Amino acid sequence: MQRKPRRPEAHLINDHLLLYIALVSSLFVVAVFGISNYSIKQSYTASHAQILALHTLVILEIFHLLFIRNIFNDKFTFNFLKGSSVLCLTISLVLVTQIAVIYLPILQTIFGTSAPKLKEWFIICIVGVLLFIILESEKQLRLLCKRKLYIV
Repeated sequence: MQRKPRRPEAHLINDHLLLYIALVSSLFVVAVFGISNYSIKQSYTASHAQILALHTLVILEIFHLLFIRNIFNDKFTFNFLKGSSVLCLTISLVLVTQIAVIYLPILQTIFGTSAPKLKEWFIICIVGVLLFIILESEKQLRLLCKRKLYIV
């Protein structure tokens, strides 16, 4: 609400946003297919590889959501979590649902899921953190370049 509104004649997706969408999409594809490829190389079943890829996608979406909540701040802080009980509730609901589908036997049968090992969860979470770090680094670099352009 602090930014000026978009001009009525401006495009909804500008060049910067298009590049950002391409970057995030590429990172998601690399991460999900990377986890799937890792799973297959570990001789896991195709079903288990798909489950790990799905969990990776969900974790990436959560980390991306956290990044988006802080996208216009030049310094990273956790203050964006304080004022958003809906955000915390939504992330909690997604995680509880995901854990239920993974670990409750009846839901495992219905959805054909298998529980990831602790090592696999660790790898998936590291991938999510790496996504966050890459996006935060891109933001800081973009802001630095923007500041230098204004100085010159």
